[in-house]
Amino acid sequence: MLQAMLKLVPYTMGANALNALVLSWAFADDVGLIVGALWLMLVSLQIVHGVRAWRGIQQQPKRRASARSIRRATLFALLQGLTWGMVPVALYGAASPDEQTIVAIISTVMLCAGAFALSPVRSAAIAYCCTLGLMLAGSVLTSPSDAAIPVGMLLTAYAILVMAAINSLSSTVVSRLVAETQGENQRMVIGLLLRDFEEHASDILWEIDEHGMLRHASPRLLGVLGIAEHATNTLPFHDLLKRKSCNDREASIGMEQLRTVLGHESPFRDLSLKLTHDGEIRWWTITAKPLTSESSKVIGWRGILADVTESRTTHESLVRLAHHCSLTGLANRHHFVTRLAEDLQRRANDRHLAVLYVDLDDFKKVNDSFGHSYGDKLLRNIAARLQETVRADDLVARLGGDEFAVLLHDVQDKQQAMSYARRLLEHVEPAYQVNGSVMPVGMSVGVALAPWHGERPDELMRAADLAMYSAKSGGKGTVAFYTQEMGEMSRRKRMLEEGLRTAIDNGELDLVYQPQIAIDTGQITAFEALLRWHHPSLGPITPDEFVPIAEESGQIETIGRWVMHKACMQARQWPAQIGVAVNVSAAQAMAEDLLDTVKQALSSSEFNVRRLELEITESIFLDDNPSTLRVLHALRDLGAKIALDDFGVGYSSLGYLRRFPFSSLKIDRAFTQEIVTSEQSRSIIRAIVALARTMGMTIIAEGVERPEQVDILNRLGADWAQGYLYAAPVAADKVPGLLESWQPQSFLITQQANQDWRHELHSHD
Repeated sequence: MLQAMLKLVPYTMGANALNALVLSWAFADDVGLIVGALWLMLVSLQIVHGVRAWRGIQQQPKRRASARSIRRATLFALLQGLTWGMVPVALYGAASPDEQTIVAIISTVMLCAGAFALSPVRSAAIAYCCTLGLMLAGSVLTSPSDAAIPVGMLLTAYAILVMAAINSLSSTVVSRLVAETQGENQRMVIGLLLRDFEEHASDILWEIDEHGMLRHASPRLLGVLGIAEHATNTLPFHDLLKRKSCNDREASIGMEQLRTVLGHESPFRDLSLKLTHDGEIRWWTITAKPLTSESSKVIGWRGILADVTESRTTHESLVRLAHHCSLTGLANRHHFVTRLAEDLQRRANDRHLAVLYVDLDDFKKVNDSFGHSYGDKLLRNIAARLQETVRADDLVARLGGDEFAVLLHDVQDKQQAMSYARRLLEHVEPAYQVNGSVMPVGMSVGVALAPWHGERPDELMRAADLAMYSAKSGGKGTVAFYTQEMGEMSRRKRMLEEGLRTAIDNGELDLVYQPQIAIDTGQITAFEALLRWHHPSLGPITPDEFVPIAEESGQIETIGRWVMHKACMQARQWPAQIGVAVNVSAAQAMAEDLLDTVKQALSSSEFNVRRLELEITESIFLDDNPSTLRVLHALRDLGAKIALDDFGVGYSSLGYLRRFPFSSLKIDRAFTQEIVTSEQSRSIIRAIVALARTMGMTIIAEGVERPEQVDILNRLGADWAQGYLYAAPVAADKVPGLLESWQPQSFLITQQANQDWRHELHSHD
């Protein structure tokens, strides 16, 4: 505000000098020389002081006014008011009417001019106007003129009006000055930000006129365009960018789009440009809006050029990671399915697509034997070989783990697809060397053909997957073509899996019991609990079919707990000397809650644990899990008997027989069925019996269907027998009747009745 007031100093001081000269000339004869000289000197000093202050503001235009400066300005204005107020006080009363007019006019002019000039500083303007106005009005009122009173009152009212105007004008001037100051500050800040933006930001500002010529070009923009500052007007901005554009289709499309949008009058944003800069390819996005005149005519463009190379590279890397396997570099499942869907839509009616589902055989053994790092290297080698076998338009993908898929285009028929799959096996299956270790690799391949086996990606993938599992079940290292029977088997499997989830609640599962007979006495000593399932729509389902499904789907533990509770509850009704044998699946045996399951079943049924025997298979020892042995020992300590089922047909090992003392061994029906005709089977059973006797175990033979089998088992030393010779499995409510009607001697073989057969048998031995 003080600066605004001081800007008017040259004019106000000039007015002071002019009015002082006029007064000196008009009243030279009426005022003494000394008084006039002193007054002129005082005016001159004020003029000099005002000019000095004005020059100071010229040298430091941005200096802010302090409170002290405001007080000094107010005091100076008061002194000026006193100086010019002396004029009417000293001259008006004794002056002639003409002279009074001159004094009144000059004083009024000084009052108004001073009020306007000092209005930016309200305190200075009021001090000046009050002093001068009061002295002028007082001089007029005290004069002997007849018009003194009305003129004096008029001047007083006029002075009051001037001060009111000063108050209003001061507010307006101050508001305008504040707005100008804020605007100037904003312009300074914007200027600083723009300079900092152009120097440090990755984005570049640009502006062109209506002819496309650059109006503003920062050093960074000049660097991108590869031109000097004086060359900005040689070519339009679009052509300057085109000179740096890459020579490919993608870059050409971007430049053509830029030309098109600049020809319109609408803003645009994030248009991609592919330019070369310092010998490398850089990606830029350009955003702009049109500049218009007051008549809404486009007079140019202003925008931003942003370097997005890093973000685009990052995006492309993420896209690649989302569509490719990081280990092998092949396409992943998502990309394979997406590509398959696109190709199915574009497929010509007379051409077919083939999907090959590839799974490595026994790859887990590689990881277990050599470690996962070797397994990863092997997967990379296999991926490379698979990639070598395909054509340019075909696609190889790693679906996950050790599973791969191949998409073949333009396949004529089944024979061509199968032929290609066999060539793939021949190329990929030869042994690999990884860090000096030879790794033989086998593969199973399933083949599905579109549109025969499906017109959607999920249908084809499932068909090829089913064919692959068929190849594995057929001996591995083979190729299988999808058939309708595979689909039906898969649907049946899904139906059984779904049915098992509700089989217990719906009462579809039941237990039947087959007696175990002491060979030497013919007495029933126990019953084996056998699980049966009657499906509501498919009828009876054998355990050989639904138990593996229950194990795969994770339902076997729930079913196993139900069987344990059910068997204990039903066996509780039998005589105290009759035991019950319950089969325990491998998954259930390796679960940590098996001990709790048995305890809960015994507790809820109040069944004597010493009547309970758990039958397990050798497969639970394959993983060599210490916790499994701990659970089995805990069950033995609880009082339950543990039988090893199907001994001799699996991964039989004396190691786990030594680590865990089983109660009994069950000879598999495969040996029992051949005991009469096969010396080898008799030798195996003889060895099993000898081993069991040495380790304090009893022997149970399954699948006994002929009397002569019982006689041989008795002679070889087996303890118990079980099979249809004695009884078929019966429902729980039939067990009491079977025990009551049982006649042991009817199943014993007399020496006389079998003398001829024994003679023949001994001749073979």
